[in-house]
Amino acid sequence: MSKSSRNLRPHPRSLQGLTTRRLLIPASLGFSLLTGVTAQAQSVTVSSSQATHYEINPGTDTLTIASGVTISDNDVALGDGPFVLQDIAIINNGTISGGLSQTSATPFGILLTVSGSVTNNGLINADKGTAVGLTGGDYLQNNGTITGHDVGVYIAGGTLVNGSSADNTALILSSAGTALNSPTALTLTNYGTIASQGGQAATIAGGTITNYGLISATGGDGFTMNGAGTVDNRGTISSTTGTGVLVGANATITNSGTIESLAGLAAVQFSPSGGRLNLETGSVLTGGINAAGGNTQVVLHGSNTMSSTIAGIRTLTMAGTDWTLSGQTLVTNTEVQTGTLHVNGIYTSNTVVDAGATLAGTGTMSTVTAQNGATVMPGSATAPGILTVGTYTQQAGSTLLITTTPTSASELAVTGAATLGGVLSVNSLAGAYAPVTNYIVLTAGTGLTGTFSSVLESDASLVPTLTYDTALNRVILTLASAAVWTVGDNNVTLNGDVSADQDGLTGNDTLNLIGIGKVTANLANIDTLNIGDLAATVTQVSLDAGTQTVGATRILPNGTLILNGGQFSTGTLDLAGGVLTANVDSTIGAPTTLSANSEISAADGRTLTLSGDVSGVGHLLKTGAGMLVLNGANTYSGGTQIGAGTLEVGDADHSGASIQGFTRVDSGGTLRGHGTVVGNVVNEGIVWPGGSIGTLTVNGDFMQSSNGTLMVDISPDSASQLKVTGTAQLGGTLSLLYGPGTYHATTYRLVDAGAVEGAFSKVTGNAPAGYSQAVATSANAVDLKLAARTDVAGDTGDSDDSGGTGSGDVTTTVAPTNASIFGAVGSSALRDGQRTADTLLGRLARPCPTDSAAGCERPTNQAWVRATSDTTHQGGNNNAPGNTDQRYGFLVGADHNMGPWTVGLAGGYSHGDVKEGDATGRIDTLRLAAYGSRQVGAINVAGMVGGAYDFISTRRSFGSLGTTRNTSDGQEAQAGLQASMPLQAGPTVITPRVGLRYQYFHGNSFSEEGLDSESLSVKGQDLHSLQPYVGVTADYSFNGLGAKPALLQGRVGYAYETMDSSRSVSVTSGDGTGFSVPGATQSRGMLTAGLSLSMQVAKQFDVAVSYDTLFHTGNTSAQTFRLGATYRF
Repeated sequence: MSKSSRNLRPHPRSLQGLTTRRLLIPASLGFSLLTGVTAQAQSVTVSSSQATHYEINPGTDTLTIASGVTISDNDVALGDGPFVLQDIAIINNGTISGGLSQTSATPFGILLTVSGSVTNNGLINADKGTAVGLTGGDYLQNNGTITGHDVGVYIAGGTLVNGSSADNTALILSSAGTALNSPTALTLTNYGTIASQGGQAATIAGGTITNYGLISATGGDGFTMNGAGTVDNRGTISSTTGTGVLVGANATITNSGTIESLAGLAAVQFSPSGGRLNLETGSVLTGGINAAGGNTQVVLHGSNTMSSTIAGIRTLTMAGTDWTLSGQTLVTNTEVQTGTLHVNGIYTSNTVVDAGATLAGTGTMSTVTAQNGATVMPGSATAPGILTVGTYTQQAGSTLLITTTPTSASELAVTGAATLGGVLSVNSLAGAYAPVTNYIVLTAGTGLTGTFSSVLESDASLVPTLTYDTALNRVILTLASAAVWTVGDNNVTLNGDVSADQDGLTGNDTLNLIGIGKVTANLANIDTLNIGDLAATVTQVSLDAGTQTVGATRILPNGTLILNGGQFSTGTLDLAGGVLTANVDSTIGAPTTLSANSEISAADGRTLTLSGDVSGVGHLLKTGAGMLVLNGANTYSGGTQIGAGTLEVGDADHSGASIQGFTRVDSGGTLRGHGTVVGNVVNEGIVWPGGSIGTLTVNGDFMQSSNGTLMVDISPDSASQLKVTGTAQLGGTLSLLYGPGTYHATTYRLVDAGAVEGAFSKVTGNAPAGYSQAVATSANAVDLKLAARTDVAGDTGDSDDSGGTGSGDVTTTVAPTNASIFGAVGSSALRDGQRTADTLLGRLARPCPTDSAAGCERPTNQAWVRATSDTTHQGGNNNAPGNTDQRYGFLVGADHNMGPWTVGLAGGYSHGDVKEGDATGRIDTLRLAAYGSRQVGAINVAGMVGGAYDFISTRRSFGSLGTTRNTSDGQEAQAGLQASMPLQAGPTVITPRVGLRYQYFHGNSFSEEGLDSESLSVKGQDLHSLQPYVGVTADYSFNGLGAKPALLQGRVGYAYETMDSSRSVSVTSGDGTGFSVPGATQSRGMLTAGLSLSMQVAKQFDVAVSYDTLFHTGNTSAQTFRLGATYRF
């Protein structure tokens, strides 16, 4: 024995008489340390093989078995007695080997009963019992081999490290039992192998377990976690005959390695107490996951695939990037939080897909709910497939993603009910698609409710549309090659603006217009035009230009067709729940069907006329401030509601027009016409028989509420009438509109009914002066009696001043209103012509005393342009109101100099808007003029002649009663002569000028349309203006920016109107009474002043800006702005 081991000595093979001062090592245990006292710390090294007892002093704290040393004895019996070894560190670099004798009561190779540590770099072997036992919160580092017959290592808490990251050869082995057994919480890190050849590999009560190596069992479960704690498996846990991992209560298993049961049992088995399994990227499970109940969770992280069975789990959460489950899964609840979960097997669960997550695959599932922002994708992004679902709910904001090829498409097959919302998005893979391909993309076994809010397509060359087949509970996707027509059966869908002509060639050609867009193209040979689609794509199609000729037009519930300027004609029109809007006056002669409740709108001041019959089961809602005219014998049965604007049942030429069913007139609506309503009418707004003098018939009952108004047109000879075959229940207001003409005392029948109940609460109207009006209500009629008043002397010529009415042949007239607008438009034309003459003659008055003056060289040719904006305010006089005239326009011209002569030609356009009270006028003028000048000594003589053509329209408004309007033409002629003489006054050139301007305007006669009782026939106008004038300009030349020439001009002028300034216009009312309508006249004397600046911006190019004003010396004032440019060449 070496000197360093002097505290260890042989001892007789008997433990009798052992005292607390003497420590014996019985070789029969392999190696066992027992102590009862504490002494000074010592280190002991066994440096030679021994097979006897050893005695160690009580103070020893480190026992080292040297490399190559074997301590073994199979025959030594162990005496009785409680032996406790405390704070001993054992380092084995050799071999500790021994069997357990028949009489031994302590079955351990090494036993530390309170605390201590074992570091094994060699071999610890127990043929029977346990190789190493640590029962007091100890530490075991195994870098070698530990083998035990029943248990390899028994450790009651503490820490066990098997191997290292640099060496994975460490082994803990049990030949017949459990390789590792820990009845309390343990911290285990395994880099090597823990294996059992006849039982479980490891049984641990809890703690923190990290496995990088192999835990393997033959004859039992691979690993059992009996209590709370965590297991992080990055290596392999395997069992050839049992479960891979058996999980107790509250334990969490995280696996990025392999857990396997080669016996066909569960890879992970949860107890009824539950637990959690985190599956990471790289995770391999052989044998599946099984739970016996409880709150068991499986969470998927990272990316992976798994084909194992999952059963009995309460919650599965997808929190990773991409997972594929292809086995059978039975889970109570599934939440797809992130990434993509591919289900390719049988999956029984209540599944919710969260925002930003995707559910995909070709498996069979039970219940799926796609929340706002979620995606459900049958098949995959690279291949179509069928995903089968028991019940399906797609919330608003979620997406059903369908993958298509030229021959196939993904499908969501719902065996139960499907509730749709959100978006259907199409992912079209590359290929040669047919012009039109139909795919079944969703089926529902027991019912289909809702629709997709829109349909999107990844390929811009394909246009998707959806058809909802409610009879078979399915959704059909149609992919059409955009704007591709072939001979035969075609179905083309265009989304947005259509600017390229579309020709359907021949065959059953269908054009679907969806989205928000304008049509400016020609449509030809289109058999069917659909506005909107069954996918409820928000659609507003505006026909702005071009000619659209189609066989049949259908406006679907999500569609709006706007008539906005194109030339539209159709063979038939089906309002299938959509909206037809007219922004321009339009007429559709085709028969119309209301196959669903629909809306027709007309913009303010516009009229849409349906001259064909309207049939169907739908309800008609009239909206918009304009007018809808129904001139057919209409049979649609859903009733009529006039929400806004006017519905006219038959104009004056279509008294046979009719509508059927209940009609309601809302507070903003008006019902008028000469036809018949076959049904009851409730009036909360305005009912206006005729709309001009005529009769509106109600074949039913008529009820007017306290808010309603019955409007009646009255002329000297007749009045409009409401004829009711049933009961007329009256209330509200009777409004009487007397048209212009000569009136006599008479009686008018206003209402003729089967029975009359109630009475009007108020009567309003513009009764002729000198007449009284009395409304009499009888059992079946309402009459208006118009009689001469006798209570005001002079009103009728009757000398009876006692009041009441007279019965003599007394007449009075009702004059037209708002009619002075006709004269105001003529004045506007004269003013614009005189301004044009002033512009041309003014530019010929050259601010140069001689051609040799600086800046006065005369170029051979010039081209010029002047843009003008003018506003004129004219006060009222002659019993006519004032008006405002706003003009804008331009003149362009070219000059040519030939010696002393300058000649030129000019043309232009101007637009004027005249407003006078409730009347307006528009005048658009095209103008052409020739002009020239000649220098005669110091005097410049200039002249011009010209003409113009005017396009005129007027509109007189009578508030809620309606309007009268017209379009007509006019012609103009003009001439002017001027003399000017520039005079040099220092740096300034003073140019006086004198001249004469003549303007003639002829306005063609016309008859107004619209409100017939107020419509007039207007006689042509012939207006003349002759104005002598004088003026003076002062021109100052200077160098402007960049030392370039500039010219500042100031000017004043005075003109005087010598011709008749009357603007009276002759008109005739409907009864033939003639009137001379006065118009406001302009002041004869006109004083003007102005200022302008012209600058050279290039060698041959000038720009100029000017301002002129007409002073308010009479009843007229004006301001004019001009911007011009001149090019010399």
